[in-house]
Amino acid sequence: MSDNDPVLFSKVKLNSQQQKVVESGLGFHLIIAGAGAGKTKTLVETAAYLVEKCEIKPEELLILTFTRLAINEFKERLHAKFNLSPEDVVSREITDSVAPTINTFHGFCLQLLKWIKYKPNPDSHFEIRIISDRNSKVLLVSSYFRLSGYYRNLIFGHLCSSHRKEQSSEDDAHEYLSFRLADALWHDFEEFRLDARSNENHRISAEKYFFDNDPKEKEDNGSIRSAFLQLWTFYEEELKKLNSVDYSSLEHLADEHVFKVPERLEILKNKFKVIMLDELQDTSEKEWEMLNKLSPVAGYYVGDPDQRIYEFRNADRYIFEKVARKCNSTPHQLTINYRSSPNIISVSKIYASKLNVSEDDRWLHKDTIPNLDYSGSNLKIKVFKKDKDQFLEFVVNKANEYLERNKQLEGEEQKKLAILVRSNFRLEQVRNTLGASGIDYEYANPSDFFSREWIEYVLCFLKIIFLDELTIFTLFPLKWIHTSLLPWCGQKTIKDVLAKIKSQQEPPKKVIARIFQDKEYFFEVVKDVYGFKTKKTDKKDAFSRFIDLIVQFKRYENCRLDQLDELIKRILSDTGLLRDRFVENQSLIKSDIEKLIRMFLGYSNGNENVPVRDLINTLDKFEYVFYEHIDKNNSGIFIGTIHSSKGLEFDGVCLGFVNESEFPSRRAKYEEDERRLIYVATSRAKEELIISYESASPFIYELRGADEVEFFE
Repeated sequence: MSDNDPVLFSKVKLNSQQQKVVESGLGFHLIIAGAGAGKTKTLVETAAYLVEKCEIKPEELLILTFTRLAINEFKERLHAKFNLSPEDVVSREITDSVAPTINTFHGFCLQLLKWIKYKPNPDSHFEIRIISDRNSKVLLVSSYFRLSGYYRNLIFGHLCSSHRKEQSSEDDAHEYLSFRLADALWHDFEEFRLDARSNENHRISAEKYFFDNDPKEKEDNGSIRSAFLQLWTFYEEELKKLNSVDYSSLEHLADEHVFKVPERLEILKNKFKVIMLDELQDTSEKEWEMLNKLSPVAGYYVGDPDQRIYEFRNADRYIFEKVARKCNSTPHQLTINYRSSPNIISVSKIYASKLNVSEDDRWLHKDTIPNLDYSGSNLKIKVFKKDKDQFLEFVVNKANEYLERNKQLEGEEQKKLAILVRSNFRLEQVRNTLGASGIDYEYANPSDFFSREWIEYVLCFLKIIFLDELTIFTLFPLKWIHTSLLPWCGQKTIKDVLAKIKSQQEPPKKVIARIFQDKEYFFEVVKDVYGFKTKKTDKKDAFSRFIDLIVQFKRYENCRLDQLDELIKRILSDTGLLRDRFVENQSLIKSDIEKLIRMFLGYSNGNENVPVRDLINTLDKFEYVFYEHIDKNNSGIFIGTIHSSKGLEFDGVCLGFVNESEFPSRRAKYEEDERRLIYVATSRAKEELIISYESASPFIYELRGADEVEFFE
C-alpha cells in the first residue's frame, strides 16, 4: 500500500476482546464467540488490519460464512474499506478476482466447479446447472417411483414408521404422511447419502440411524440399504440427464475434481494466503480437510460450540479440538452479547448451562454477559399454553401488531418479528395461515420466494407455455391443484401430452383420443402417485378442458415482458386458481406477482422488450441468478425453521410448538443437538421472546421458577 492509500484499520468501536483478535497478526487463531458478540465486525477489522499491516492483498483473503446475509455484510464493509470499484468486484474467474472471495462453503465449491467448467453430462452444451432443494425433492420422488414395488414398499414402510413418531398427534401424522412424502423421503435419503459418502466404497451399515428403533427393519437392513443405494443410482442418473447437481453434492464434487487434482490445488494454494471461517461449529470433517489442503499462512476460525445444530449434515463434533491443535495461541473469547436484553440472555443460558460438558471441554465454553450499555426493553419472557389453531391465530395478531407499529416508524427504527418453528411441516402451517390473512413475510433464503404456492403454480404454467424442453420439474406443482381444472390425470400423461402438443406432431384432440382409447396405458398412468384425486367430473371432459386451456395460452408464446402481467392474470383467472384455490390470499398474490415481474425487470436491466421465453428458460436452468433481483421484504415479518434463522437477529421472536416428542424431536440422534437448537432460537431475540406449547416439552419445564419468565396457562 502507498502512503496515499486510505487508513483501513481503525481501533474505534472495538472492545478489548475484539481488539486482541484484530491485532493478533498472521498465524492460526481459534475464536469462540457467543451469540451477538460482534464477530462479523471483528473479522472485517481483522481483514483490514492484515491488508494494512501484514502485506496481505485483498484477493488473497478467502472468507467463508454461513448465510447470504452475512456474505452481503462482509462484501459491503470490505469492498468499501478496500476502495474496490464495481469493475473490481464483478463476477470473474475465481483465480482472477482482485477482491476477497466471500461465500458460503457450498457457494465456494460451486465457484470452483465453474472455474474448471465441470459438467455432470459431458455432452451438454450448457454450463453446470444447480437445482434447488425444491426440485431435488421432485427428482428424488420421481426416482423413487422407478424402484421396484418391493424396494418402494421397504422405503415407504420405513418412512411411515420413523416420521409418524415425530408428530404430536395422529391427525398431524396423517396430514404429514399424506402431503409431505417428498420432505420425508428427502430427509432420510440425505441422511443415508451423507453417511455413505463418509465411507470410501459407499457401502455402510445404516443401523445407527435407520434401524435402532425397529427390530423388523433391523432384520431387513440389508434390503433397505440396497433400496436406498438403488434410489441413489436412479437419482444420480436423472441429475446427469439434466446436466445438474444438487447443493448437497457440491462439496463432494469440488473435492473430487479440484482438491484431489494436484495442478488445480496448487493454483488455489498460490491464490489464498488467509482463510477466515465463520460458524466453525457447523464445519464437517470433509470441509476441514479440504481447507487444510490450501495450506494458508494464516487462519481465523470463529464459532460457538453451543450453537452446533447441523450435526445431522455431518458437522464434526470434534472440530474445535482439531482446530485448537492447529492454532498457535490460546483461544480467543468474545463474551459480551450486544444483541439481547439481560432477561433473554438469562433464559438462553438456562438451556446452554444444561449442555453436557466434560472437564476436558470446559475451555470451549464461555460465560456470555450482557452489554453494560444496553438501553433497550427488558421484557419478561412469556410462555403460553396454546393448541395449534390458537397459536396460529396468536401469531397473526402479533404480526399485525408489529405491522401497525412499523407504520409509525421509518428505516432502521422499524421492528422485526420472527416466527420460528422446529420443522418444515409446522412452517407450512404458519405460512398458509399468514398467507390466508394477507400478511406478507420473508424467508431466510431468496429461493424460498419460488416456493410460495401461487408463485409455483404461475411459474408452472409459464414453463408449460415457454420452455424449450419440458422436465418433471415443470409439471410437479400441478399435482396440488385440487380443483375442477385437472382432478384426475397422472403427471406422466400430462408431460407426454404437452410434449406432443408443443412439438405439434399431433392435434390436441387426436392426442386426447389416443390416451382414452389405450385403456391399459390410461389406467396405469392415472394410478401414478403424482396423480390427482378422482372426483365426479367426467375424466374426458376434464382433460379436454385442460388441453384447450394450454392451447389457448399458446398464443402468448411470443409475448414480451411488458405483456407478462396480462398473461399471468389470465392464468390465475382461467385456471380457476383465484376462484377455487386462493380465495383468501388475493392481496398477497397481487403483491407477489408484482414482485415477480419486478424481478424479471431487474434481471433484464429494465428492458420490457425482452422475450418472456428467454427469461423463463433462463429461470428454469439457473434460478439462482435471479435471487439478487427479488425485492427485499420490508414488512418486518420473518418465518422460518430454527435452522434457517441461524446467524440472524430480530426484535421479537415467537417460538411455536415446543411440544412433548416434537421438540426435542424423537428422531434426533442426540438430545444435546435439540438443546443447542432451542438455545439458538432464544438467542435470536433482542427485546421480546414468546414461547408457545400445547403439551409441555421438557424445555418448557426447565423455565419454571425463573424470575425472567411469565407463564400463561
